[in-house]
Amino acid sequence: MKIPIFSRLTIVGLTAAIAFSLIPSSQAKALEKRSFKCEKTTKQDSPKTFTFYKGQKRTVIRWSGPLGEKNPQERCEQATVRIQQAYDNDTIKIITNGIMKKQPVICTADDYGGDCVNLLITLNPQEDSLKVLNQLKEALLGKQKGPVIHTSDTPQIYYEIDLEKAIENAPVEQIPQTVISQASSEGNNTPKYTGIVKQIDDIAEKITVRIDVANGKNGSGVIIGKQGNTYYIATACHVVSLPRSGRKCTTEKLLDTFTLTTPDGEKHTLTSAPNQIIIPNPDFDVAVIKFTSDKTYQVAELGDYQLETTQWLFLSGFPGQDTNKQRSLTAGIFVTKDFGQLVTKDRFSLSNGNGLIYTNLSFGGMSGGAVLDTQGRVVGINTGSEDEVFISSDDVKEISLGYSLGIPMTTFLGLASREKVFAESLRVISTPAKKINDKESALSIAQVTFFKDFKEPPKDSNALEWLKLGNELWRTSFLAYEDAVAAFNQAIQKLEKEGKKETLAKAYYAKGLALLYGSKYQEALEAFTQATVNNSRFYQAWRYQGLMLTYLQQYDQALASYRQAIDHSDKKDFILYGEQGGVLSELTRYQEALDSYNRAIELKPNYFLGYTDRGVLYSDMKKWDLALSDFNQAITLNPKLAQAYVNRGILYKRQEKWELALADYNQAIALDPKFGFAYNNRGNLYADMKKWELALADYNQAIALMSKYLFLNNPGTPLSVYFANVFNNRGTVYEEMKKWELALSDFNQAIILNPKYADAYYNRGILYEELKKWDLALSDYNQAITLNPKFALAYNNRGILYYKQGKWDLAISDYNQAIALNPKFALAYVNRGVVYILAENKQKGIEDLQKAAQLYQEQDDTERYKRVMEVLQQLKN
Repeated sequence: MKIPIFSRLTIVGLTAAIAFSLIPSSQAKALEKRSFKCEKTTKQDSPKTFTFYKGQKRTVIRWSGPLGEKNPQERCEQATVRIQQAYDNDTIKIITNGIMKKQPVICTADDYGGDCVNLLITLNPQEDSLKVLNQLKEALLGKQKGPVIHTSDTPQIYYEIDLEKAIENAPVEQIPQTVISQASSEGNNTPKYTGIVKQIDDIAEKITVRIDVANGKNGSGVIIGKQGNTYYIATACHVVSLPRSGRKCTTEKLLDTFTLTTPDGEKHTLTSAPNQIIIPNPDFDVAVIKFTSDKTYQVAELGDYQLETTQWLFLSGFPGQDTNKQRSLTAGIFVTKDFGQLVTKDRFSLSNGNGLIYTNLSFGGMSGGAVLDTQGRVVGINTGSEDEVFISSDDVKEISLGYSLGIPMTTFLGLASREKVFAESLRVISTPAKKINDKESALSIAQVTFFKDFKEPPKDSNALEWLKLGNELWRTSFLAYEDAVAAFNQAIQKLEKEGKKETLAKAYYAKGLALLYGSKYQEALEAFTQATVNNSRFYQAWRYQGLMLTYLQQYDQALASYRQAIDHSDKKDFILYGEQGGVLSELTRYQEALDSYNRAIELKPNYFLGYTDRGVLYSDMKKWDLALSDFNQAITLNPKLAQAYVNRGILYKRQEKWELALADYNQAIALDPKFGFAYNNRGNLYADMKKWELALADYNQAIALMSKYLFLNNPGTPLSVYFANVFNNRGTVYEEMKKWELALSDFNQAIILNPKYADAYYNRGILYEELKKWDLALSDYNQAITLNPKFALAYNNRGILYYKQGKWDLAISDYNQAIALNPKFALAYVNRGVVYILAENKQKGIEDLQKAAQLYQEQDDTERYKRVMEVLQQLKN
């Protein structure tokens, strides 16, 4: 008698609550490995595509003569952008001559004989594509893989490219003081920009003022309003105040006099007389200066909207170290506040209203300057940066190792609304800035992010000069982090000879930050460890050591590092307790994790990420009401926190409240259409509802969005582990749709991303069984059990495989283990009962089936209960 009752359970729709954001989309660009640039032609030289390798400028390609109706300079600029894109997409491994849009081209291909993937150079029909290809091959050290003969007269040749080797062997050139920008015709140091940067710089020049105070120090400001002949200047309050022991800004602490220089060079000596300076709120580092003038000055447009991840920002101000008093413009990326709370130096970073975080370099004197979007609207007031003081034998420097900080314009306008006359003079724009996604704009922005005025110091320079160079390199985001690390290594060598351990610790700390930006977690861990070796009280280094260990899933060691960080801090930094709670959660030490989250929220009651993280913990503890309360509180504190909606959606899904879960996932995606985690979890919901096509569409979108992260090159790190989850989930859907090859490909990819992913081995084992590849299936079940010895499902499925092979003793042994691990595992009872019956132990078989029926009834699984009861009835007959 055939008993068609046993089956495998595929793990479909795994959910993953997001306890802490590690590297969001806003940082994706900041993690790129290498940048290529076209240097403009001179009378003495032809234009060239170059990059930096170990602190040295390397020319990869020289462009001489026209090509494809482009002069050398145009061809250099266009091709360099395309090389950068191919490098970023990891497709510059094979180059060939081909056809795209009916035009001859030089392009990249996926493999020998493959079609064009990325366009590099467009040619004219009369140009010799083989000659151009061979010239490019020589520059990039290509190795021929063989020709492909077409019906046309020109064969298609493929060359395998080792770009890193080509860069390593490229000629080294002297780095000029200014690589991108040239001095203006007026003889000052103001750079000549082009494209979108010129447009923004022209606006910034007209609205940025210089504020000079005593002792030769200065700050900056921005013209934000006009009423009659009265102008309003926004600046950081600390620019016009006395040194403060407290953190409040009050009229009693303002300077007696200071000098304001307008864009036309006119100077105004101002005082802190009544009504001369407006203090909107003493708890915020912002002030508004009033001055009168009959001249006409441009008033800034103010952007009153929520900034988005990966959004470009520009900072305009007057660096104090510039003796020529020239204004500077720097570019960088907006950092979301929720991510900023995790990566900023300490709790003081986000105090005094500093809710705006960005990667732009901010030098002393630029406090109070304008933070502008890509359309030149002011979206914030710069208040400074996270500085560290460095001391060497002959110098003292303050270097910005962390992020730049500012007052968001949305916050400023809320404060300004109390001053009616002042508020009426403002020009407020609520439309978000246009996104930068065209090549020309990207190339233009390179003028203020790529090697701008960075000059390698002489070898005999002191350690602080090398520290300064290394810091500027990694802070500009688009530069290769290897160059920053090389500069930090120079500083470390010099500091080790001087024996200044505290400064040496900071140098290692800086090196660790650069390595973190390069996704080199193990090397970053080693650098942060050296920082703590040289200064055991350096709690920020302990914190980052804990973060790296968390990335590497070494949770016990991470916990020890966080405890060191807390012990050496003033024990009031809520961030440390929040991150420690995450590690304790991973260790399933739930009560300790709860105590840590409670402490974080006690220290900062509006810590919305603390609420969503604690909500995840309550979910793991199956305290559904408390979890729901925390997710609701996180949303109340930050209604635009997509992460909280995703986590609440997961909670609703666990409770089988499908409509509420779907509404939350939809809301998360509406708030952040690029939130890959939200698509994955909505896909999980659709999979549970057996809406395979909808699930597949969401998994595809999640993979498309998340594949841009460089953490994919770091298997086993938290985000790559999560990404493996998405591939696993999509693989289960393909398996349900009987698309075996696609399912196998996804399970393989999941295992590559997370070699310790027991669920993926288990699901791949099921697939191999479907394909009747018994040995491969058995191997995968074995691996799943090795990785997770408590994996009851894997024992059950291996038992099924042994049953098919006639190894009934081994099958019963596995079912026994599955039941021992999960005494309510009804399916294992069914399967063991079937084997007992076939082995002529009918009584034991009936007992197992009766137990399974009881469990199915308790679990409200009516369909399976009926099926088991039908089998029992057959056995009685």
